[in-house]
Amino acid sequence: MTNPPPLLAEDRPEYERLLTEALRDRTVLTALRAPGALATAELRLRALRDADRVNAAAATEYAHYTRLREALHSTPPPPPGGEPANPGLLTQLRTGGGGGGPFPVLTVLTPILAWAAALFLLLIGYLLRAAEPGLALAGSLVTAGWVALAAGVAAMAIGIIGLLLTALRDGAAAAPAGTDPELAAELGDAHGEWRTALRERGLLPYLLDALPPVPDPATRPGVSRPDGTGPDFSSPDFTGPGYSSPSFTSPGAEGLTDREGRVPRPAGFTPPDFTGPGYTPPDFTGPDAEELTDREGRVPRPAGFTPPNFTGPGYTPPDFTSPGAEGLTDREGRVPRPAGFTPPDFTGPGYTPPDFTSPGAEGLTDREGRVPRPAGFTPPDFTGPGYTPPDFTGPDEVR
Repeated sequence: MTNPPPLLAEDRPEYERLLTEALRDRTVLTALRAPGALATAELRLRALRDADRVNAAAATEYAHYTRLREALHSTPPPPPGGEPANPGLLTQLRTGGGGGGPFPVLTVLTPILAWAAALFLLLIGYLLRAAEPGLALAGSLVTAGWVALAAGVAAMAIGIIGLLLTALRDGAAAAPAGTDPELAAELGDAHGEWRTALRERGLLPYLLDALPPVPDPATRPGVSRPDGTGPDFSSPDFTGPGYSSPSFTSPGAEGLTDREGRVPRPAGFTPPDFTGPGYTPPDFTGPDAEELTDREGRVPRPAGFTPPNFTGPGYTPPDFTSPGAEGLTDREGRVPRPAGFTPPDFTGPGYTPPDFTSPGAEGLTDREGRVPRPAGFTPPDFTGPGYTPPDFTGPDEVR
């Protein structure tokens, strides 16, 4: 097509929706994460600016779609006929109330008004009947209330039937009034074909061309598809027929082992049966060199040996303590105190703790280590009026 049709204003919202879907494509997202790639907002702005050029890739499908849409809009509606000038109740129900007459309003208002009147009449009638049982007006009001209630139910039923007929009519119609159903179906197919072509041949190639190239795993060397058209990413089949695992073993240095690294057994070799009757496991215990231990490695006890009872009465544990080398400590290892020894009382009255402070070397400090102030000394007032703190800043450096 020499001059592709430009993208019409009514189709630009559809183009923006397809652009949003294309920006979420997995390949596009991978390319957007590549170093030096454009930002998503900038790439979207470029695609919106070049909408006509992107849509040119789907020019054939778009021209067919717009032509069908114009034909559908330009098709004149069928001339009215077969309907009476003043349709009756059944016709109004079939057409959904005549399209805007008083029937839909009455269908909605009649049940509400009838039930309100029925409630009022029944309430007044039963109150009068309770006050004056023989009053004729009370019976008439109750009867009128029940009639109004029945009229409201009937009006509601007529309205429901009208809604059902309208729903059936709208569901059976394949297209709006005055529309060719076949043309509407063809328009829907053309719309879908244009969307697919715009996405696959227009938006995705445009976005990928504006982004850094993504390394395609199809470029891996040494792997080809079965049809020979290009690389094949399918993993090798390790379970298929004809597959042989690599041999990682080799015969021993003297050629005494097979390819699996096992020593070949002579012909007629039968492995021993460790589960049959009469099998006795080997004895891994034995008496020591002097025959002083049994088969379990324990020293045999003499006949009549009885182990000592460490829990019976009169048992005294052995004494593992002893006095010091010079005999200066008792059995508990403590130094014995002389008779009449009384420990000092550090909490009694009159106790004075030792003085661990002393005046300075020159006698210039008191017992607390502070310099004594002369009599009449008054500390300076740093908060009074007229006090100026010292200036600890100097003049700037002389250039």
